[in-house]
Amino acid sequence: MKKLLIAALLLSVFNLPVGMAKDTPTEVQLPKVLIIGDSISLGYTPSVIEMLKGEAEVVHHKGNKSIGPNGGPTMRGVKYIDDWLGETQWDVIHFNWGLWDMYGWHYEKVDRSPPEYEKRLDILVRRLKQTGAKLIWATTTPACPGPENLCKIKISKETEREYLDAALRVMKKHGVKVNDLYGFMDPQRQKYALGDNDVHFTREGSGKLAEQVAKHIRDVLTDANTQECAIPIAGAKWIGAPGEQGPLPIFRKSFLLNDDAIASARVAICGLGHFELSVNGNKVGDHFLDPPWSDYAETCYYVCFDVTELLNPGENVLGVMLGNGMYNVTGGRYTKFVGSYGPPRLTLCMMVSQGGTEKVITSEKSWKTDAGPITFSCIYGGEDYDARKEQPGWDKPGFDDSRWQQVKVVDGPGGTLRPATSPPIKIVRHLEPVSVTKLKDGRYEVDLGENLSARPVIKVKGNAGRRVTIEVAERKGEPWKGHSYSYTLKGDAQPEYFAPRFTYFGFQYLYLSGAVWGDDVTDASGVPELVGIGADFLSSCGPRIGSFACSNPLFNQIDDMIDRSVASNLQHVLTDCPHREKLGWLEVSHLMGPSILFNYDMGGLYRKICRDTTDAQLENGLVPDIAPEFVRFNGGFFESPEWGSASVQLPWLIHHWYGDGRILSEQYQTMARYADYLAGTRNQEGLVKGGLGDWYDWTEEKGHVGHSQLTPSELPAMCMLYDNARILKKAAAMQGMTDQVRKWEGLAQEVRRDFLAAWYDKTNKTVATGSQCALAMGLYFDLVPTEDRDAVLANLVANIERSQYRQSTGEVSFRYLVLALAQAGRSDVVYRMINRTDAPGYGCMLKQYGLKTLSERWDRPGSSLNHCMFGHIQEWFQKYLLGIRQAPGSTGYQKVLIDPFIPDDLQWAKGSFDSPNGRIEVAWVRKGEIVELTVNAEKAEVILPKGRKNINVVPKKIKMNFKKSAANLPPHSLTINNVPAR
Repeated sequence: MKKLLIAALLLSVFNLPVGMAKDTPTEVQLPKVLIIGDSISLGYTPSVIEMLKGEAEVVHHKGNKSIGPNGGPTMRGVKYIDDWLGETQWDVIHFNWGLWDMYGWHYEKVDRSPPEYEKRLDILVRRLKQTGAKLIWATTTPACPGPENLCKIKISKETEREYLDAALRVMKKHGVKVNDLYGFMDPQRQKYALGDNDVHFTREGSGKLAEQVAKHIRDVLTDANTQECAIPIAGAKWIGAPGEQGPLPIFRKSFLLNDDAIASARVAICGLGHFELSVNGNKVGDHFLDPPWSDYAETCYYVCFDVTELLNPGENVLGVMLGNGMYNVTGGRYTKFVGSYGPPRLTLCMMVSQGGTEKVITSEKSWKTDAGPITFSCIYGGEDYDARKEQPGWDKPGFDDSRWQQVKVVDGPGGTLRPATSPPIKIVRHLEPVSVTKLKDGRYEVDLGENLSARPVIKVKGNAGRRVTIEVAERKGEPWKGHSYSYTLKGDAQPEYFAPRFTYFGFQYLYLSGAVWGDDVTDASGVPELVGIGADFLSSCGPRIGSFACSNPLFNQIDDMIDRSVASNLQHVLTDCPHREKLGWLEVSHLMGPSILFNYDMGGLYRKICRDTTDAQLENGLVPDIAPEFVRFNGGFFESPEWGSASVQLPWLIHHWYGDGRILSEQYQTMARYADYLAGTRNQEGLVKGGLGDWYDWTEEKGHVGHSQLTPSELPAMCMLYDNARILKKAAAMQGMTDQVRKWEGLAQEVRRDFLAAWYDKTNKTVATGSQCALAMGLYFDLVPTEDRDAVLANLVANIERSQYRQSTGEVSFRYLVLALAQAGRSDVVYRMINRTDAPGYGCMLKQYGLKTLSERWDRPGSSLNHCMFGHIQEWFQKYLLGIRQAPGSTGYQKVLIDPFIPDDLQWAKGSFDSPNGRIEVAWVRKGEIVELTVNAEKAEVILPKGRKNINVVPKKIKMNFKKSAANLPPHSLTINNVPAR
C-alpha cells in the first residue's frame, strides 16, 4: 500500500517573518470579559469583577439601555450590541437576557410568540458569535417571579417552557455554553430561591449568582479549546483495534451510575477518520461524517454532545463505530489519492454530574473492540455492509462482550485537539425517485431528478446472504467506475434499511442490481424485494440567511442552479465537486465567499478554512492550492497565487463581513508569511511567478481548456500580491504594528509600479493583451492610472459588446469582471451578459443542456456537472439588483447602503439577508410609470438613482433610523418616477 508521507509534506508554520518580532507586544494581557444583562446583572457584576480580579478584566455594558422599557435586546434586534461591544476584542461574553424581554414588557405591541422570539434571539447570537468570543448564555428569570408591580402579564408554565425550549434550541445550534443562572431549568424551580422572592432580589442571593457567573467564566477561560463543553478530552487516551486492518472496528465501554438523578452528562469525542457515537443503543446527535476534515498531523477536531437524556442509573454503555474518511485512504476502488495517517482510532471523555459529584469516563485500555459489519469503506470508493455480521445489542447494557478484544492504547496522529466549531454535515432533505426504470440487463435505473451530494438509501426484504449492489452516476447510463455500495441481507422478516455511514458521492442516478422492484416481485424468484429507494442530500447545516427572486425566470433558475451546487459542495471544506475530488481548492473559497455568505451563515466554516491554510502552510511560507493538503500536486496545481492567496483574503473577508477583528490577529502570521513568500517569487521585472492564472477562460475556437489562454498568468498573480499587501497594511495598522504598516505599504507601491511598467499601455488605455480579464482586474484592483479609468472601462465594455456580451473570463476573473462593471455603474452590461442562453453562460447550461447544477464548463457539460466555481453572480444579485451593500469603512453591516439597479425590462425584484446586524429586506416593483422601493432594516441609507428626472422624493439620500423593531413597522416606501436603466 502506497502511503502519503503527510508529516514530510505539511511542515511547521510558526516562524516569525523578519521584522515582526519588534512589533509583537511582550506584556501579558488579561482576558477581557463582557457581561451583558438586565437590571439584575447590575447587582452581581461588581462581585464578579472582584472575584476575577487578577484573572480577567470584567466589564459590564455601558449605560442602562437594556433595562426596563428602554431595551430588551431581543426586542430591539441588534440595535445596541455594537455600543456594548465597542472596539474591544472580547474573550468571553456572558449575556443574561432573552425571555423576560419577550413577554415581560406588555406595552410593546409586537409579536411575542416563541417562534418570533427564537428567530430574533438567533440573529443576536449569530451577531455575538461573530466577535470570536466564547459565549455563555444565562437563563433569565421565570415568568415575573418578583414584586407584582413588575408584571402585568401572566403566562402559563407551558408557554414559559416554550420560550425556554426555543432559547435552548438557539444555544445548542450555535454551541453556546448555558448557565442556568436562576435555576430556570431545575425541576424544583427553587435552586437558589430565598423566601417568597427569587434569588436576585436578596443580597445573599445576588452573591450566589456572582459565584456562579464567575465559575462559568473561569470554566471557559481555563479551557483553551472550547466554549461548547469544558471537558478535559486532552487527558484521554487514544485507542484503536489491535491487529491488522479488516472490517471497520466497533468499540464499547460499559460503566455504572448510582441511583441519584443525572443532573448533566456531556461527552467530547474525536473518532478518526469519522465516527458514530451511541449511548445505550441510541445514536447521539444527527451529524454525518463527524469530525471535520483536517491535516490530522496538525489539528484534530473533536465534537461535543449533551447526552443527559440518554443515561440511566445502573449500567450504561458507550458505543463507537469508526470510519476511514480522509484520514485513511487506502484504495481498493476509485480514489483521488492514496494516503494514510494510520488505522482508525478514537479519543473520548465524558463527564456525568450526579448528586453533587462528577464521574469521568475516558477512552483507555479497559474498552473492548471487535470487527463491525462494515467490511469496506472509502470516502472515494463507496461502502459495503454485511448485516449478517451485526451483533444485536452490542452498544446496550447486558451484552456479553467476553469474546471481544481489549483495545490497544495508541498514539494520536499528532494534531492539536480543537473543538469543531464549523457547522456539522447533516441530512438536509430526503429525495424520492422521479422514475424507476428496469434496464435490459436486469438492473434498475433510478432518476432522483437532480444532481446532488448524497448517500443512497434502500429498504430491502429477502433471504440472508443475498446482496444488493448500488452504483451511482451524474450522467444517465454512465455509472462512476470504481464507486459502489453493497448490502448483504441478514434475512429479517421485516424490511432491512441500508444507508452508508462514512462516505457520500455526487450523483443523480442510481443503478441497482441483485433485487427486484414493484411489479417484478414474485415469491418464487427468491431475489430480494426493494421496498424503498431514494437518497439523503448531505450538506453543511449552516442556516440559510438569504433569499432572492425577480420577474426574470432565467435569473431565478440561475440562482437556484448555483444554490444547489453550493449546497452540494459545502462540506467540511468547500469542495470543488462532491465526487471525483472532494478537495478544498482554495480559490473558490474567497472568490465565491460573498455569494455564499449572502445566503448561508458559514462564518464557522470560513474560520475553519483559515485554520486549514495555517496547517497547510510550508516552512517557506507557501500555501498550496488545496487545504487540507491530503495530496501533493505539481506545477500550478500546487503553487498558484490566486489559490494560496485565500490565506490572506479569507481573514479579511471574515473581518469585513462579520466585524471580527480577532481573526486578523489570529491569522496575521500566516497571512504575512504567505505574502512574503509570494513577493519573493518576483523576477527582475517585478513579475510574480504565475500559476494556473485565469483558469478555464473561454475562447470561441477552443472553449475551456484549463490554463489561461487570453491573459498572462503573471498578471492575476500580481493583482493578488498587490491586494494582499493592501490587506496586510490595514491588518497591521489595526494591531498597532507601525513597522509592518510601512513594509506592506512599500510592497504595494512596488507592485503597482511594476504592474504599470509591465502591463499598462498608456497610449491605447489598455492592459496587457486587452482581454476582459486583464482590463477588469486592472480596474477592480485599482492598478490603472486614476485619470484613465473611464477610458479603460470603455475599452472593457467595447470588448464585451464585440463579443456579443459573451464573457471570456475564467473562474478567477469572472467575479472581478462583474464587480468592476457594477462598481463603475455599468450593471446594464452585466445584466445583458447574464440574460443570455447561448454559450458560454448560465443560460446555456440551463436551456441547451438542461442542467440544474453548475458544470465546470460554461459552453457544454464538463467532466463534472456539480461545481460551485463560476457561481459569483449571486453576489451581484444581492449587491446590485437588490442593492444591499455596506458603506465604505463599515464592517459587520453596521452601516448599510441600499442602492438597487433597476433594469428597464425587469418588473420586480425582492430578497433578504440576515446580516450580522439584523435582517435586511429589499423589494422594488414597477407600477406603471412608477417604481416603488420598500426597505425593511434596522438602519439603512437608501440611495436613489442618480441623474433621474421627476423624482418626487428629495433629498436623494434618505436615512431611515427605525426606533421600533423593524419587523413591526409599516414598509418604508420610496416612490421613484420614470426610472430607466443605469
